[in-house]
Amino acid sequence: MTSGRRVGVVGDPVEHSISPAMQQPALDVLGISATYERWHTPLATLPERIASLRERDVLGANVTVPHKENVLSLIDEVSNLARRAGAVNTISNRDGRLAGDNTDVYGLSQSLRLHDDRLDGCRAVVLGAGGAARAAVLSLEGVGAPRGSYSTARSSGRNVFGTISYQCWSSALRPDLLRRIGYWLPRMSSSMRLHSDGNVAKCR
Repeated sequence: MTSGRRVGVVGDPVEHSISPAMQQPALDVLGISATYERWHTPLATLPERIASLRERDVLGANVTVPHKENVLSLIDEVSNLARRAGAVNTISNRDGRLAGDNTDVYGLSQSLRLHDDRLDGCRAVVLGAGGAARAAVLSLEGVGAPRGSYSTARSSGRNVFGTISYQCWSSALRPDLLRRIGYWLPRMSSSMRLHSDGNVAKCR
């Protein structure tokens, strides 16, 4: 079910994105008459792309790497959660005003809560320092992970988590360490998963 209305994923690159394959059927099932597209957007053209989301025929956009942080200054409203994460992965067009949110945190938190019984006593290492990594840390906090039970591997020496409580490992993570603990690996997309058995980490 398609129409003149549009929604899409903004990133660079986006050719690999499976978002259209997931989102278009969801739109159809929900009876939302719109076409989901891939919008390849280099950084230099990001302001123009975000401005185009204000058009009447555009419902909004998903945002993926490397723009989750860059769009913050280009939209009108940012949810408290997205502001704390320092990253936006969803933009809604509300009568020409652009509202940003972060659904990574909610989605990952829900997945964690499905496996509460398997997470007791585990530690998590968040690999990365971008928007997806921030969402992972907030998700761990949201499900009650005690401070110090998760760590982050810093990228390019940047302390990017602001007020989010975490431990930062500036050195490379050793393979033997990763074999002993479960770890979060933000994927090169807007979604994340907990690695070890493909679904949820297990203490070893």
